[in-house]
Amino acid sequence: MDRTGSSVSSGSPYFEAYNLMEENADVIFDPEDMLSERVYDSEATQEYGSLLTPRPASQLPGPRSWPIVGCLPYMLRHKAFDPQRVYLFWAAVRREFGPIFRKDMPGHPHLVFITQPEDLETLLRSTVYNPLRPGMASLKKIRSRGGADGNTHLHDHIFQGRAGILAEQEDEWWRVRRVVQRPLTSGALVSRYLPQMDDVAKEFVARIRVLRDENGEVPDSFNTELYRWALESLGTIALDRRLGLLNNENPPTTSQSLRLIHLAKQLLTALHETENVKLWQYFPTDSIRKLQEAHQVFTDVALEAITDAEQLLASRPDRLNPNPGAGSSSCPFHPHHVIDPGRERGGGGGGGEMRMKRNREDRIGGGGGGGGGGGGGGGGGEGGGGVMRKKRNREDVRGGGEDSSSGWETTREEKGKGGWETTREKGEGMDRCEAREEERGRDWTVDLKARRSTRGVVEEESETSSLLETLLKTPDLSREDVLTFILDMIATGIDTTSHAVGNVLYLLAKHPGVQRKLQREIDAVVGNCERLSPDHLNSLPYLKAVFRESLRVMPVNVGIVRKLTRDTVLGGYLVPRGWEVVAATMLMNHEESIFPRADEFLPGRFLRGSLCSPRHNFAFLPFSYGPRMCIGRRIAYQEIFCLVVRVMSEFNVEYHGREEVHLINRLSYGPSRPLTLTFRDRR
Repeated sequence: MDRTGSSVSSGSPYFEAYNLMEENADVIFDPEDMLSERVYDSEATQEYGSLLTPRPASQLPGPRSWPIVGCLPYMLRHKAFDPQRVYLFWAAVRREFGPIFRKDMPGHPHLVFITQPEDLETLLRSTVYNPLRPGMASLKKIRSRGGADGNTHLHDHIFQGRAGILAEQEDEWWRVRRVVQRPLTSGALVSRYLPQMDDVAKEFVARIRVLRDENGEVPDSFNTELYRWALESLGTIALDRRLGLLNNENPPTTSQSLRLIHLAKQLLTALHETENVKLWQYFPTDSIRKLQEAHQVFTDVALEAITDAEQLLASRPDRLNPNPGAGSSSCPFHPHHVIDPGRERGGGGGGGEMRMKRNREDRIGGGGGGGGGGGGGGGGGEGGGGVMRKKRNREDVRGGGEDSSSGWETTREEKGKGGWETTREKGEGMDRCEAREEERGRDWTVDLKARRSTRGVVEEESETSSLLETLLKTPDLSREDVLTFILDMIATGIDTTSHAVGNVLYLLAKHPGVQRKLQREIDAVVGNCERLSPDHLNSLPYLKAVFRESLRVMPVNVGIVRKLTRDTVLGGYLVPRGWEVVAATMLMNHEESIFPRADEFLPGRFLRGSLCSPRHNFAFLPFSYGPRMCIGRRIAYQEIFCLVVRVMSEFNVEYHGREEVHLINRLSYGPSRPLTLTFRDRR
């Protein structure tokens, strides 16, 4: 390892690429039968961890496993198991077996859970050049010919085998990811949509005034209202249009906007169900059919937006792609094949080793998540958004990062060792693998340098073209690629963004002192300005800290998952290549040894000089790290900050519910009950 703790040596072809990257990193049976034969032994593991030979994976602690069913009997009978709050079960298993444990589940590869930031750093660094994670196979299914039921459908020809970055892996994933991340990490392009997002935020404030009762309390449907806001706001950039979802004049049950909201919820619910119970792989299930139905409607909406953008480009020859047709499929679908989103429609939808020409926007810029995820997030999705800038080797940011949120710095203890990794003796297959990785390293370096030289061009283009126009003019993207990417933004951005902003408002309502401090900052910086500017958003450090702390206390991201591409030592155990590792980041977020006063909501921990700041650089990664960072972070931050600024300027937010709101498992973590908040006018 070099002095930074990296496994990349100075003689490696990765060395220059690694340095460039780092510069910009801103479970029938009796209970006694359920125990593992080996419980975690911290002293022994530390001893092994200091030797050259780690323990084998067969000695990993964890629940007892049986053939076929794995540890499912243990899990189902465990007193902490709640299918809607699985993180409580993970916490109980951690207390029983230690910070690293194995959990075998039917239908899954070998799973190892890690709960220490040092191990998370090792995991992410060892997989940085080929970051494999479980893809959304149900999306790939409905985007393939025959869709969910294998029959012929009207949409079969649309996707031309393109499944999108949420579903693909390796070469095909990177082919699209490396191109679409460039405009999404352009500050100029995202800022171009600030006026529209600000208008959406102000319309939502007006809608709150209509929704609340005489006591100022909003109805149980407020969670759905947040979905309205998220889809409307996301539509300004993903579809380059307003959808009319916040129009208070809409008829109550017949409007197209209500249909879109219903289908958005159906899409997200079905996607969660199909990704957790995969019986659709054997026969068409109700969930996969509902997913396909909702997906088709949003496909039609996206097609209409794409067609409009193409027509606009055609009317302005100077803005056309200098290499038209490059990257397009040999059988493009008809440009006017647009279906009325309001019409009922059945039928199908969409659906090697990677040459990683890595782009420096994997480290800086901002992209989805949900989270994933607008993505988001995520959940670990490829959505999200931001208005910050990344610092070296950190997920803390200043000005515009692809995976972080604020313009803050903080004093930290010396970074903990990220563990170490090793490989088995080299055989012919391993030699070939390493040769391919050397090639990837060179490709990444070349692409990083090229990205630097063309950054100004991208920024200039982003100031005049919409996202759709920019993507359609990109030679390396086909029309199908643009379509799947827009659909992926919608799938990940709605859930993660609406949940994230709902959590912020709930936590502010529960902590009036924090709310007043935030309002003072907003009043001083924004005042009565009619229009928000990028300078306004970049001058609100406490808002950024509040948002980061809300993501720590109530994350929308389920965790980070990677499939090992080489044997890697985690927690003193040699975990074989091909195993999947789950980083239970929510457990890290609430660990006292990592976050002092972890059970308290303290936004100040994310401000400079705080004694409560995280104790490790990899302890807080709400949008992941590396090439799989949330691609829509920058967008999501701008959406959320606009709304929080406008709400805090107009209202004092209170919560008088008898029950506390906690998180439950969905596509991303969501609120357990309606957010019946009270909004009282400040003026």
